[in-house]
Amino acid sequence: VLSQILDRIPYLGTTASTCSMSVAKEAPAPNVLPVERCGSRDNPHSLRVPFSGYLESLEWCHKANADSLKKKGVRPHKPRVQWCHYSTAGNEEAVGGEFGDMIPVQLSGPGIGLLQGPALCRAFRRALIDCVPDPIPETISGHLPDGSQSRKDHLGFAPLAFVGHQHADGHIMGLALLLPASMEIDDRMHFVKGLSKLETLRTAIGNYAVDRCPESWTLSAGRYTRPSRQWATITPIELPTFPNRKRKASDVIRSACEHSGLPQPVRIDVATHSVLKGSVSAREFERIRTPLYHARLSFDRPVAGPIALGRGRYLGLGLCLPC
Repeated sequence: VLSQILDRIPYLGTTASTCSMSVAKEAPAPNVLPVERCGSRDNPHSLRVPFSGYLESLEWCHKANADSLKKKGVRPHKPRVQWCHYSTAGNEEAVGGEFGDMIPVQLSGPGIGLLQGPALCRAFRRALIDCVPDPIPETISGHLPDGSQSRKDHLGFAPLAFVGHQHADGHIMGLALLLPASMEIDDRMHFVKGLSKLETLRTAIGNYAVDRCPESWTLSAGRYTRPSRQWATITPIELPTFPNRKRKASDVIRSACEHSGLPQPVRIDVATHSVLKGSVSAREFERIRTPLYHARLSFDRPVAGPIALGRGRYLGLGLCLPC
């Protein structure tokens, strides 16, 4: 019976992926293995998998779409999907930096571009702090109880925009909450309680509905955390110090990598424009303190994300994407 079913499968995914399938008596050794949680350092692959109730979901969507096609202006229903994250067996072990995980959230509201990303991150941080129950840990607020700045790694925010695609236009689709690798489980649960209460983000631009379960490719955590030797900036890096004749911008960025717990890059290409399509020139961003630069980083070993560099890494600047 299985052979008859497999004989009727002409392709996988799209018609361009033709295939021939058969039943194997002995299974080959696996080349990818599932990992336990989303955002793990060793999950370069994310695959859709079946789950209990998936067939019923498909049947419901098929019936609902059949009725919707008779009406004008009705968007088709999409079936619910479930993702499983996998790691490649036998790959070189990846190293990480200051941030060990990320939680993406989707924002639905007025259209906004990358230039407003830092302002959106500040607004989201204020709203989240208001929702987190007291006392607020310094790994979340970034400040001690007396108001002074904390010396520990703390929660960061970054805009997630449609970039790195041939049709990318750079509009922001959501935000990422960057969790420090040193954050304890109690602080993490404290933070999750506050995030669960945040339903609407109110800004000067407009109100945004907050969805904590995004399904978009742009908002996939694995896209920003998978290990890679090549990384490029989505938003420009705010240099920690001013460059000069003796210390170039690439040297300052190299120090920023070391400060964030990353290995020394073997090559740093600095420019005003990002190599990622859809990003915005560094000259168009508002300069608050030090200069802003885009960069492409090359490492001698796989480095896992998320990666954010520079002075503004906690509020939307210096976010990187694997190339």
